[in-house]
Amino acid sequence: MPSHIAICGWNDNGARLLHDLLRSDPPFFITIVSDPAPLLDDAHDMVVVFEEDPSTAAGLAAACIDAVEVAVVLADKRAGRRPQDADARTILTVLAIERAQPAIHTIAELLNDDNMFHAYNAGVDEVLIADAYIGGILSQVVRSPGMTGVFSDLFRAGSGSRIVERSAGEGIAFSVLSRMLYGEGEGVLIGYRRDDVLALSPPGDVRLEPSDRVLILQRIPE
Repeated sequence: MPSHIAICGWNDNGARLLHDLLRSDPPFFITIVSDPAPLLDDAHDMVVVFEEDPSTAAGLAAACIDAVEVAVVLADKRAGRRPQDADARTILTVLAIERAQPAIHTIAELLNDDNMFHAYNAGVDEVLIADAYIGGILSQVVRSPGMTGVFSDLFRAGSGSRIVERSAGEGIAFSVLSRMLYGEGEGVLIGYRRDDVLALSPPGDVRLEPSDRVLILQRIPE
């Protein structure tokens, strides 16, 4: 798990992201790089803010981006900015970050899924398109009324449930590991990742490899 995260740019999602990260156990050290800098409600000793342009080499150097493990690039949604322009700025920021720190893991928020191709060409590792996820959640709720409670439990910061990832360990059948984890109070095994390919609810007889990463749904301790 990374310990130092940079939030590049700022919008309303940044406030929620910051809130959730600070309630993590252990909390993350967070660098915010944005021009203009956000006005935070409270000062926190795990947060440092740089009023710098994250799409420039000078701005990233001032924020010591070379010490960061994960960078989240938020869409610039300021009034009057078109989604295409916001995504272009996001991709420009990704390019600057990848040039300054090639080993960093970058996550970009885009407004238009047509721009995913350009983002991945820029070197981004993961892309999030908020509206696409909202649409998917709404369709799940329509098909299964009452599901909003499930999503609220998963997305509530500091309480409820969370999905954690860990090594599969020794080669073992998925169903066997599932019973072991549940019996030991570790949570519910929901899938695994192999070579960046995600498999959720696989057949129980699938044999996990030591290099696999398993996904476990856990209850956050009160």
